[in-house]
Amino acid sequence: MINILGLSLGLAGFVFIILFINHEKSYDTWVPALKNIYQVQEYTDYYPVEEEFKWKDNMDRRLSTIFSSRLPQAEALTMVEKETEKGLTIAGKYAVLQNGLRRSDSLFFKVMPYKFKYGSAETAFKRPFAIVLKSNLAEKLYGTSNPVGKSITISARGKGSEKTYVVTGVVEVPHTPSSINFEAIYIDDGADFRFGAKFDPAESAEIYVKMASTVNFQNFNNVLQSAYLPIKDKQLKQFNSSLAEKLKAQHQPKMRLVPLARIHQNPLEGKSWKEKMNPVLILSILLLLVSIVNFINLATAQATSRAKEIGIKKVIGAQKNTLILQFLTETLMQCIIAMFLSLFLIELSLPTLNHYFSLTLSIFNGNGLLLVMQLTIIVIVVALLTGLYPSFFLSSYQPKQVLKGNFFTSSKGAFIRKGLVGLQFVVTISFIVGILVISYQVNYLKTRDNGFSGTTLLNVRANFSNDKQGYNRLKKIDGVQYVGFSSGVIGSNQPSGYNFRFEDQSRELQAIGLNMEGLQALNARLLEGRFFSKSIAGDTINNVMLNEAAVNVLSRNIIGKQLILRDSIALNIIGVIKNIQVAGFDKAVKPSVYIVQSSITDSKIGTYYTPSTLIKFESSKLEHVTAELEKIFVEKNSFYPLKYSVVQDDIAMVLAEHERFEKMVALFSILSLGLSLFGLFALAAFITKQRTKEIAVRKVFGAENSDILILLNKGYIWIVLIANGLSFPIVYVLMSLWLSEFAYRIELTPLPFLLAFLVSILITIITVSFQAYKAVRTNPIKALKYE
Repeated sequence: MINILGLSLGLAGFVFIILFINHEKSYDTWVPALKNIYQVQEYTDYYPVEEEFKWKDNMDRRLSTIFSSRLPQAEALTMVEKETEKGLTIAGKYAVLQNGLRRSDSLFFKVMPYKFKYGSAETAFKRPFAIVLKSNLAEKLYGTSNPVGKSITISARGKGSEKTYVVTGVVEVPHTPSSINFEAIYIDDGADFRFGAKFDPAESAEIYVKMASTVNFQNFNNVLQSAYLPIKDKQLKQFNSSLAEKLKAQHQPKMRLVPLARIHQNPLEGKSWKEKMNPVLILSILLLLVSIVNFINLATAQATSRAKEIGIKKVIGAQKNTLILQFLTETLMQCIIAMFLSLFLIELSLPTLNHYFSLTLSIFNGNGLLLVMQLTIIVIVVALLTGLYPSFFLSSYQPKQVLKGNFFTSSKGAFIRKGLVGLQFVVTISFIVGILVISYQVNYLKTRDNGFSGTTLLNVRANFSNDKQGYNRLKKIDGVQYVGFSSGVIGSNQPSGYNFRFEDQSRELQAIGLNMEGLQALNARLLEGRFFSKSIAGDTINNVMLNEAAVNVLSRNIIGKQLILRDSIALNIIGVIKNIQVAGFDKAVKPSVYIVQSSITDSKIGTYYTPSTLIKFESSKLEHVTAELEKIFVEKNSFYPLKYSVVQDDIAMVLAEHERFEKMVALFSILSLGLSLFGLFALAAFITKQRTKEIAVRKVFGAENSDILILLNKGYIWIVLIANGLSFPIVYVLMSLWLSEFAYRIELTPLPFLLAFLVSILITIITVSFQAYKAVRTNPIKALKYE
């Protein structure tokens, strides 16, 4: 029972890994025609002042003319804007926020071979202002009825941005996931999306090309590069730059085609699914290792009880290879039972795991034959790993040794059994130290001072900076203390870096635009100088504040000194605030300069940002404040629903990934510890039974119960001591590597190692003593009489 249960737990982790890998590898495989579709990517910097070159998939729409005019190998081309959240309204319903509403052009369905449930690819975009829904969104909005001909209004954030579209088709959701994620594709009148007079990064798009199947992919990319460079040179000249300058700085712009199937496998931003899955894979391997070790250990421990059986079989003619096959078959049957049990466990836990990892996995979806083949291979491999050593061990018994006496008390294989127990504890102790370190780090991130207070602060995804009437109404809401605007303090609005001159040295700082109350709304921690004030005119003209990070790269005693922007704009430094940490904790807060702007669009730094509205409120009046805010916003834009959050919840979402990892390691730690205890418990019971006569003799000669308990525990204590010594350096290196990913981290101290040591010793003593205590309480007369 212990063997099968242990293996099922270890195999369950691997089954989950296989389901996840199959899901990820199935991207963009729902129809063979997708093999000829490519995404266009550009190696460039969208904002020339940053001089940071990366491969990007969002680019100037005019670059699409390269394919139509100079590269006839391209059969069709379409452009799709980046996915954003928009307001969606249908007749008789209130507006809702909907992700996946993406604008494209009339050629989208000539490139993307989606299957239509209603309408057709040929007619869907024959008319302007048409929209095609995916079937799941169509059912959400209209139920099971055919929505073709119905109207939908889509709105961006600003009032007046709403447009009405007619549903011209519904496409089915592919049976495998797609890299081009959308819930609806719509077009305007066509011309305004395909071509713009001047490049604007905010109006760029993803470009997808359907190529002739006979095209040599590598050669085509070379031709593409030569066609791209002259056009890129013209584009750079819009920014007073040139291709020659980029080449001189060793930043050569490039363009390439990437097969659609590779987009999800190798994302341009963030970690790939393989990198994200590595920790789970390692933990699953370790858990399976503990299960296998547990199986081998118990199998070899039970071997002495089968010695007579083996001896008799050999006497009547059984060959060694026949016995090996018998024991391997027994092991294989146990592994098959364990696999079915693991599938049952996975099916029970998949809803939780899907929620935990934001997935939609199912055992019964996807390629069933492939899954059966994978599980069969795993069962065979695990059966060999678990069964080979016990099979050879058992079949090696000699009849003349086992038949002439009681082989039950044999110590054959004892050294290997103890070594395997030690290996189990190496893994278990590593898990215990790991979960303690991870818990300390996550708790540190939760309790660390982020430089502001987010508990009574609303982050409103709406721009009231140019709406004086709306701003004044917000200020008058009972419970509102401050109303601030910020272009990069909260949310997804990330500011760009700019070169400032300070004391004849050039420094790159983030420029963050805000209003007078922006920092007070955040309850920012003032370290030196003063905050911005409405009573001081210079605060809206040329006064700025810095954060700690900026002071560290510039100089101390910085109040009253100047920063020079663009060699002509002098900015006076009036204050320093504590670093404000609102993004992830893997990177340090960047040196930043805070600039007051009467209007965020009227920026001293010459760049437009859509600001968030920050509302500082009294904690007891949250419901009243949000209700009034809803009223004001509906009047401002009835086609785009209000979206807001308490900033503390935003920070909690940043920590959610680390908390998920903490829970995952905790789960594997509990399973590993449980398996180790199962194995130790069974082994201690077996060996204690082997030593029944020895215990009885010792008691007859006057040994105390405590002496016998110490004797039986001593061998296991040494095993655990050695396991601690082996695991500590391994887990120290692993945890140091994990902590190195954080800009803000704890220091590794002896405490988690000491706690793991005490826990491992304590559970060993309790487990072994439980079995030993039953043995020492047995009447020695019964044991000796039996012997």
